Amino acid sequence: MYTISFDQASSDTGYSVFKGDELLDYGKFKAKGSDFFDRVVETRDFIDSIIGAYDLDQVATIALEDIQFQGFRGGNVVTFKRLAQLQGILILHIQEKYSVDVELANASQWKSYNGVKGRGRTEQKRNAQKLVGDLYGLSVTQDEADAILLGRFFANQSMNWGGL
Repeated sequence: MYTISFDQASSDTGYSVFKGDELLDYGKFKAKGSDFFDRVVETRDFIDSIIGAYDLDQVATIALEDIQFQGFRGGNVVTFKRLAQLQGILILHIQEKYSVDVELANASQWKSYNGVKGRGRTEQKRNAQKLVGDLYGLSVTQDEADAILLGRFFANQSMNWGGL
């Protein structure tokens, strides 16, 4: 069964595809539109191209990284609202078009599962990239590393416990 995961944002979106616990594909998409909603449409269409490449009868999980407001770290409310809009649009689109549920995981969940540690976001991002290098022998971007480790979290949840 396939696990397809996305570390979505309005400009750069990482993705990964697992079959069981084997990483089959990964990458990053950069939306180019100058308007937020144009980028959302580009991101939605890109996600469709990834999901559409697989037999839905064989897809166990389609996963997105959940959003969280980083207010205690001086988070940007506008960015949070845009990520919330993007997440809602993508969940609705995927559920309506493919008739599948979308799973969400907080960054803290998949980072804890994968053993990604660090004092701050920058160190955690670097450590995630290093872990992907150690596990898969790959040199990846931060978005790709996050999507791969998010996918690994869900792929192993599905294999070990039959889903979340």
